[in-house]
Amino acid sequence: MSSLNMALSVERSALDAALKRVSDTLAKKPVIPVTGCVWMCADNDEIVLRTTDLERQTLTTIPAAIDRPGTICLSGEALRGIVSGFAAGAQVRLEADATSGRCVVASGRSRYRLATEPADLHPDLGAADGASFDIPGRVLKNAINRVSFAAATMQDRPHLWGAHLHIVQHERRPHLALVAIDGIVFSRQIMDMPAGLTDMPGVTIPTEALATLARMAPDDGDIRLTVSENLIGAIVGETRFVSKLVQGTFVDYQRLLPQLSGRSATVDRGAMAAALNRFGAIDEKGAGISVQPGDNVLVLSGAHASLGDAREEVEAEIKQSDFGFGVSRARLAPVLSKFAGEHVLFDQQDAGSPIRVLGVSDADRGHDALLMPMRIGVGNAAVGG
Repeated sequence: MSSLNMALSVERSALDAALKRVSDTLAKKPVIPVTGCVWMCADNDEIVLRTTDLERQTLTTIPAAIDRPGTICLSGEALRGIVSGFAAGAQVRLEADATSGRCVVASGRSRYRLATEPADLHPDLGAADGASFDIPGRVLKNAINRVSFAAATMQDRPHLWGAHLHIVQHERRPHLALVAIDGIVFSRQIMDMPAGLTDMPGVTIPTEALATLARMAPDDGDIRLTVSENLIGAIVGETRFVSKLVQGTFVDYQRLLPQLSGRSATVDRGAMAAALNRFGAIDEKGAGISVQPGDNVLVLSGAHASLGDAREEVEAEIKQSDFGFGVSRARLAPVLSKFAGEHVLFDQQDAGSPIRVLGVSDADRGHDALLMPMRIGVGNAAVGG
């Protein structure tokens, strides 16, 4: 099929929706010009659209009236901008012009002639070939939302740049788990084992791919995942997504995860989150806050070198009188925001140990987090005394 021989008509709404679905993996600042393009293959009364940024790829299919089959590459940004501006319910005509090497994009009285790139140079990442399973879209979306904030950056820890999908033993049976960790914060969501899945390699999904999967996952219905050693694939309806995986060994967090000690406090999550938000008014970068036991309350205290100091009390059920820790407000606040229940449990083996955070309601089933403590300066420790 010649890239300069294609001619077809397609509904504007169908083409606009398809371009939106593949826009996630369109290279934003393409080093290779063709990766800034949408590859389109027209044949058998349908168009296949594909984009890739060389790390991720999306492919989707829509019906069309094909006059002449062919393949072509057009600027994704330009084509989406043009099509989205056409009238709702209109027909869009795409017709390659072999003489000029351009493609006519027309609807009603509007007519554009876009430059093309060689279709045979558009990269194809292929498809993941490995363990496949269906998972409810809302379950996957919830897991990604709860853990992705804790992923390391590419610059700091490239092998932790994303979230680790793997099988774990939980409550004496296998479960699927998604985990992210940046060295200071750890967040995990444990999910029921998908039907038919018995084994798969543990893989680390890049942060950008997690965002695409969250957008793809339907609120009602399943998303099919396929996991191999180098790729992860996803299918929803007529849309297929594939991404390369993060290379390197993920942290063996299960060996490092402290057991619950009973040195703990259960607090009102909303009240503590509100207190942390107010602390932001005098938050000094890197200073942290002190969390200490009081009379059926946790006392939060902190200070700013020039603005002053603050003290907040949050109702709590405290198991041991020596419970308390120092922590970064900026790291604790997002951890609390990922829980849904009214209360959370803080547990710490001793003052220098990591702080485990767990939900205590069904809304937070399978979700837990871990925070590294920080040493609080004398000025902060004096506040609330």
